[in-house]
Amino acid sequence: MKANKLNNNNDLTLEAWEKELEEEDKKKNFRNWFNKKFANGLLGIRTYNSYHLLTHPWLILFSWGEEFHWAWQRVFRGWDDRARWQFDMYIAKLISEIIPHYKTSIGIPDFLFAPYPHDENYNYSIEDQEDAKRRWHQILNDISEGFACYYSQITDLDGTKESIKFEKAFDLFRKHFTNFWD
Repeated sequence: MKANKLNNNNDLTLEAWEKELEEEDKKKNFRNWFNKKFANGLLGIRTYNSYHLLTHPWLILFSWGEEFHWAWQRVFRGWDDRARWQFDMYIAKLISEIIPHYKTSIGIPDFLFAPYPHDENYNYSIEDQEDAKRRWHQILNDISEGFACYYSQITDLDGTKESIKFEKAFDLFRKHFTNFWD
């Protein structure tokens, strides 16, 4: 270690340490090649970089054990312990992924047909049905996009455009909560 990398207490400075890491990453070595080759993880494990798993194979067994444990919990409880870690994010992700599937269902809530005329058997014209369906799909889009914005935010939402989208989505979700059926 060179003397200019040390501070007065003979400790490595943060800047020097970061520079050493950058220099190591620039080297063309097996570790960097392996991590680039398996950028999405090794054997389905994305918690660690691939080279670390190659040099620490017991972590693979540990990770698979965790996955098996969580799968067992999902089978018998319907959810696993990871749902409690960030419950708001877990629910936001579920809502943003499930709500768009209601577009493929046949049912449209009754309140969307209120402004349209109907006959004695409550039959509506095709145009009115299409308009009600379009409005229902817009509500579903707004809910899904708002919860997706919340899920994508790592920090607190603080009056940004995403925050306004989420607040609108949450209000729509609360208002139409009883209409999510198939």
